[in-house]
Amino acid sequence: MTANTQLLLQEMGYVNAEVCIASDPQKMIDLYTKVGPSLVVCPFMTKMVPDTIWKNTLTWIIHPGRKGDRGPCSLDYTIKDDVQKWGSTIIEAVNNFDDGPVWGSVDYLINRKDMDSLTKTSLYQVENVVSSMKALRKSIYNWENNRHPIKLSQHEKKWRPLWKQKNRNFSWNDSAVDISAIIKASDGKPGAPIEINGKKYIAYGSHFEYTLNDGKYQPGQIMYRRNKHICIACGKYAIWITALRNLKERIKHLPENILPKEDLENIPVLTSVNEGWNDIRSEIYIGVCSIMFDFSTTVTQSDIYRLMDLLREMDNNNDVKIVVLQGDEHCIYKGFNIFPGDNSTFKAFLDLIEVIKNMKKPTVSSIMYSGFAGLMIGLSSTYCFSSNQTVLDTRNMDKVSDYLKDLYFEKCGKQLDMNIFKDFVGGRVLREHGIINDILGDIDLYTHNLHNVVESIDEYINGTNELNSILNSSEHLSLFKHTFEYKGSQNYLNNLKRSLYIDGKSMSYDIQDQLYKYVSIIKKLYKKKLFIVVISAGDRYDTSLYLKNKRKRSKESGIDFLEVSFEEGLSLEKSIIDSIENMNQDECVHGIIVQLPLPAYLNTKKIVKTIRPEKDIDGFHSIFTDPNEANGKNFFKPCTAEAVMDMIHSYKIDLTGKTVVVVGLGPIVGLPIALSAKSEGANVIICDKNTVKIEETTQKADVLISATGEPNLIKEHWVSEKTIVIDCGIALQLENNNEPVLTGDVQESKELLEKVSMLTPVPGGVGPMTVAILLYNVMKAFLLQSGNIWDVLNINRKQFLKPKEWETILQKLSETVGITSNNIGNIVRDIYTNCKKDAEKGELLKPDEIESLDLVKILSKYT
Repeated sequence: MTANTQLLLQEMGYVNAEVCIASDPQKMIDLYTKVGPSLVVCPFMTKMVPDTIWKNTLTWIIHPGRKGDRGPCSLDYTIKDDVQKWGSTIIEAVNNFDDGPVWGSVDYLINRKDMDSLTKTSLYQVENVVSSMKALRKSIYNWENNRHPIKLSQHEKKWRPLWKQKNRNFSWNDSAVDISAIIKASDGKPGAPIEINGKKYIAYGSHFEYTLNDGKYQPGQIMYRRNKHICIACGKYAIWITALRNLKERIKHLPENILPKEDLENIPVLTSVNEGWNDIRSEIYIGVCSIMFDFSTTVTQSDIYRLMDLLREMDNNNDVKIVVLQGDEHCIYKGFNIFPGDNSTFKAFLDLIEVIKNMKKPTVSSIMYSGFAGLMIGLSSTYCFSSNQTVLDTRNMDKVSDYLKDLYFEKCGKQLDMNIFKDFVGGRVLREHGIINDILGDIDLYTHNLHNVVESIDEYINGTNELNSILNSSEHLSLFKHTFEYKGSQNYLNNLKRSLYIDGKSMSYDIQDQLYKYVSIIKKLYKKKLFIVVISAGDRYDTSLYLKNKRKRSKESGIDFLEVSFEEGLSLEKSIIDSIENMNQDECVHGIIVQLPLPAYLNTKKIVKTIRPEKDIDGFHSIFTDPNEANGKNFFKPCTAEAVMDMIHSYKIDLTGKTVVVVGLGPIVGLPIALSAKSEGANVIICDKNTVKIEETTQKADVLISATGEPNLIKEHWVSEKTIVIDCGIALQLENNNEPVLTGDVQESKELLEKVSMLTPVPGGVGPMTVAILLYNVMKAFLLQSGNIWDVLNINRKQFLKPKEWETILQKLSETVGITSNNIGNIVRDIYTNCKKDAEKGELLKPDEIESLDLVKILSKYT
């Protein structure tokens, strides 16, 4: 839950979200004091937040219960009472436990194919994680838009008392259904007290057994054993105990069933896989073999060898075409706490990886929550998938990095960047680096979606050889695009979108990360802050939304941001122009933005032209100024046009000879994009939404760029097969629940998605890139106005510099900028490489070469 929370916050733009494992209150306070957050999110179940935190900063508790539910044992009671509908709630922290206002809540149905798989832990990891992230997303939206939480009356709240371990008693005369419910509600913590042969233990895992108890056994009597599990008779039916410890034993991981030998003597051993429950089992259905391995306790050497035996058996079974390593019902691989310290188990695990790699049949695996073991199994399989909630704690991968690197290189043919495993890693990162093939929706529907994928592959081909050729061909992505889920389902459409989207959001954060480094160095070198002012007028909701995003992204980039808002009135235009002229003269202001649109009665052109060109970071001077009067002083191009061209270049889209149709004649977006495309050799056609028979024009496009702001203007019949569609339009529409939603020009229907080859999403496409370019322009504007870096460093640009002289300059800079002495030699080599010269030969750099150096960019690699 904690890792999913961090990844969701980062996805929503809170890139500096910090995680503190709340082992004690002081650690929470220390991190809180260090970070100084504006919001604290606590996915707690049993711990209180120190009042030092919640009294000073808005603090949310992610509570695993429905709106009004209170108490630390919410999920325990849910399992015990066989509740069918439950939920997750975001509660504001107050003095009393779970008693604060509600910021958001989401309900869900507990409706599993195999209800025996329902435990407190699995409910928390599956249904509750999905609903909690939805509730958190809703709460953040409410918070960002200044909406107030819901205050519940006392009669709307229900306190559930602490369900202590000593109160989780049962009698073996009870039905196995009731006994199993108590144990499943106690798995993980605190466990359920049980008695076997007069001795007391704590049980953590169980499975219902309805076939073996034929009435010959007394309740509480051990009937059978298999591997490390025991089957015990109940008043009705029986249960398998899968994890057990004695009362005095302290545990780190779930223990095996350790019973005295005398208690196991004369107990029959079940050997047939067809009798009773088994932790390793297989199901074959129309050529697809699903292998389940539900290891409740830490995996042992014998567990791994049993799994290997079953894999080999299925690989030689003529009825099997595809092998799915499923794990439990939700494709979670439990118990794989594998590290090199345990030599026998670790060696057995490496043998398992070799078996999977060398199987003749294609294999399909999943990565959910298991770290190193999940990654290794995924990389050794033919295909691997994950869910939206997949998250791995990869902070301690140093000891096993060589194994991962070797397997990754063997599968992907390139080196694995271990820097991605420094923190929590989600499915998106795994997909970007080729570790998984795709993300198959939310975890609560994942198994259903995975089986649809596998069945669709099996239906698509006839025989293993053909399948192998398809999986290994360059067309495998297009095959999977049409086989992820049943066409028409929402998951199918979501995955189709992911395979097509040009991810402007990720690209923008790459730019922003680099910009943050640049800004940090510039502040240290120039001893100044970067500062922008945004001028707005009127009271438009969409304007406030855009400004909020710019403010947030500015802060994340280290740039100071000020909004100056004017109320409408007779002297509004003069007031705005006077304000701009003052800012033009203010050396502390490096960029000026006029947030468009302004009220219709204002002269927008006149207002924008008032901005000094070197402070016009929006690039509007190049639009509103006559080329003859500009006198070469248009320093910046319009940001949206720059953003679109950056995205085209990043995705290696060659415009030479292509037909580019631009819908929208606006001077800020449409026309600048058309001119940029034409300069790159494209055949450009410009039209607008009122063009007669416009769909006949747009159907000619290899690349269709729309910038009208008309929601859902571009329909499926407007585009041709394999068209690249770039959606620059943006508008706010109200959904059925009156929630405002950002909408683009393109109507993303199933039919359109199946025709186009690439598409920019709204939101998450051109918009974030436009803001990133805008902020990058702030840095350029600062350098234009603050003097050349060589003057700041007192370097004579007319002299020739040797490598040793560069080392002296950098040594003086080291403390100011934050570079270590060990990196100075590397920086000098980079400087010479940029100038296409060799530092080792002691060559001189000429003044013109020094002038052209981007020293800030080079230094940013080493700070």
